[in-house]
Amino acid sequence: QVRALDPPRWHTGVVTGDGASSAEEDTGTVYERIQRLKVEIADLQTRFTDNHPDVIRRKAELAALERGLASTQGDQPGAPGRSPAAGEAGSGGRVRDLRALRKEEKDLRQAIALYQRRVETAPLREQELRELSRDYETSKDLYDSMAKRDQEARLTENMEQRQKGEQFRILDSAVVPEFPVAPPRLLLLLLGLGFSLAAAVASMLLAEQRDTSFHSVESLRAFTRVPVLARIPLIVTKKDALRRLGRACLGTVSALVGLVLIAGVSYILAHGNESLVLLLAGNRP
Repeated sequence: QVRALDPPRWHTGVVTGDGASSAEEDTGTVYERIQRLKVEIADLQTRFTDNHPDVIRRKAELAALERGLASTQGDQPGAPGRSPAAGEAGSGGRVRDLRALRKEEKDLRQAIALYQRRVETAPLREQELRELSRDYETSKDLYDSMAKRDQEARLTENMEQRQKGEQFRILDSAVVPEFPVAPPRLLLLLLGLGFSLAAAVASMLLAEQRDTSFHSVESLRAFTRVPVLARIPLIVTKKDALRRLGRACLGTVSALVGLVLIAGVSYILAHGNESLVLLLAGNRP
């Protein structure tokens, strides 16, 4: 395929004089093309696999060039007009060129590997930069806040030292209202009395419903038709009397404790609250 594409490069034939120089130039061009193809193949192999179409195509072209170069070099030694010294000089130059190209290829591979490592570590460096930026912003905000406070403190200190600060004094004290506005005391008292009476009546009815004993002969006769033969008066023992006395004492003590608690709470609420005292007392100042 390569011969068909570029016939003058391969059909050297038997040349003399200037024809030998032209053949050497064609051979040098082939060498350059071979080295360029090797570099391209190495570059493609760093990005693609060996089955990639571009890699396959360049490998095929490289193999064709190498076969053509081998056949050309096999024909050139017997060609008339070509001296052995010139062949050795051209071969030495090609070896030097090959070494230079191989060194260049090695440098390119190292550069490619370096760039690949940089690309792979780029996200990590970006994350580190983001964290450093966040820490820097936090430190900057803290510094700005502290600097602002320091400036305000210095300004306040200077104003106080120069006695240029504004001083406020209350000229008129608060005015206590002449009479309470709310709540309506009489309505609250009536509501409290009504709720108390209702609670007392409800307690009596509940106690009467729960008490199933008979307190008189008439209630017993009304409940049953069995004749009443005798009536035994209430017998109060000493133990019963002590129990009643204990209940009375307990009720008295409970009432006293309740009064003391009410007085204490009232004192705590009214202490230092003149408006509340006047409101509850219903007096004008």
